[in-house]
Amino acid sequence: FKYYDREEDELALDDSEREFLSQSIDGYIALDHLDHYFDPFYNECRAYGKLIEKYLNGQVAVRCYGYMMLSAELEDTLGSQFEMNDWNRLSEEYDQPPWKRQPLRAIIKDLVLEDTDWTPRVARRMLSHLKTMRKHGVYVMDIKPENYKGGMLVDFSIALTEPHVVFQLKPDFQIQSYKNRDLGAFDEMMRDQKVKTTIRAFRVRNEDTMRKLRSSAKLGSPA
Repeated sequence: FKYYDREEDELALDDSEREFLSQSIDGYIALDHLDHYFDPFYNECRAYGKLIEKYLNGQVAVRCYGYMMLSAELEDTLGSQFEMNDWNRLSEEYDQPPWKRQPLRAIIKDLVLEDTDWTPRVARRMLSHLKTMRKHGVYVMDIKPENYKGGMLVDFSIALTEPHVVFQLKPDFQIQSYKNRDLGAFDEMMRDQKVKTTIRAFRVRNEDTMRKLRSSAKLGSPA
């Protein structure tokens, strides 16, 4: 995973949000630990932690086996083999020898090579998985075809997992738009993949309601 740069997220906070996050709760100040909520590595850890807690690991998304820390000395090897050269490190880290830099972080998951079979049966199973995750407070926030392999979700890098500061900071209508985003994205994915099915993840009563939800979703982004 690339390293998280908190500066952009911190600058996006308004005064009331900054004040709220600066409060000390049993010595924990959320503003000092934004990476716990927005770093892609921690997003994966939080989502899988919830799935493991609910005995859902490997059931609603590809199975996770934990994480690894890899020596920074492997950066050149990864760069040459996989064209991965931008780790978003602080520039001053590159003034240090590799063995003194922060280690690389990795989430270990099942390797799924098969593409998704976009059939109504698979779509129903995928929707069931999505609803199960939502039931337990895991919101993927990035539902799209490339994040599925073999009909299983493989990416939680921008997921919001309850409890999360976003659900404490934002007004109710905006929180609801975040939580509904996966459902709308799922339906759009089914249309894009031309899946012949009547199932819908997101149902609204009329077009006016749909327009309001779309509008509120554009008012801000959690990360």
